[in-house]
Amino acid sequence: MRHSHTLVADTHPYIGTQSDMLLGFCQALCRSDRKLKTKPRTENTTWVYADNELFMRGWIGWGDFQTTRQGSNKFAVYARDIENCKYSDHTDQYHMKMSLSMAPTLKAAKRNLTKYTTHEVEKVLRPAVRDRVQEVRNVLRNKQRALQDGLGIQSYGRGRSKLTQELRHLAMSAHTFSDPQFGQDVQEFIEVSKGLDSLPDGVPMDFIHIYPTPWETRADVLAVSDALVTYGDTPTQLTWVADELPESVMGKVAVMQMCEDGQYVADVGFRVNEHTFYLHKESDDTWE
Repeated sequence: MRHSHTLVADTHPYIGTQSDMLLGFCQALCRSDRKLKTKPRTENTTWVYADNELFMRGWIGWGDFQTTRQGSNKFAVYARDIENCKYSDHTDQYHMKMSLSMAPTLKAAKRNLTKYTTHEVEKVLRPAVRDRVQEVRNVLRNKQRALQDGLGIQSYGRGRSKLTQELRHLAMSAHTFSDPQFGQDVQEFIEVSKGLDSLPDGVPMDFIHIYPTPWETRADVLAVSDALVTYGDTPTQLTWVADELPESVMGKVAVMQMCEDGQYVADVGFRVNEHTFYLHKESDDTWE
């Protein structure tokens, strides 16, 4: 089972009684690192996180987490960096360390329950923007096909390009078509084609995560070469003081902050949440 990456915002505290052993484990972990906080997850497990972070760092537990047979209750920690080769990588236990004693499990928790890097965050979130962009592109493609069929435009060939160019020129020059419906279809065809032009087979985007620090609000920026590819690349990272971001980028951020989580806006970008966005690629000069 692939590690389950869980957004802090998507979790709700378990309402119920937890054992004194688990509560003691939580207290010991939080005393060891004052940044850490806990939230009840189930009767025998508790989430571990820190303020202003997108993802839960993992969870700790007290119980019988073995899969092969009934065993004794143990202290346990679940984290993305743990690889417990005693278990199949298709199970939760593959990402767990367990012990009858709290001390070694507490040590493992402190070592493995770490903050997600910006690259890790982007990698986890990219499938969401890929799916949304592909969905929007497919809708536009279907609409474009229907419009061009109605307008008598060829699907391929030099004739298509010439006719499209002429229709675009007529529409932009405020030409009055004798058939109003034909004119509306031309305008819609041009708008749909423009939307598709911004979503080619490869879609470069800038991933931006804005976050507070004790000194100022900063923004990590990753130059994603193709948001539709979820493997292989390691985007270049820049870190800016948020107030000094380029004006064109701040304009797109302002637009996305008015949207809902998971919303895509053509030519602008995709909103993960109020602090995290995928924006359509700026020119390289923008970041100089």
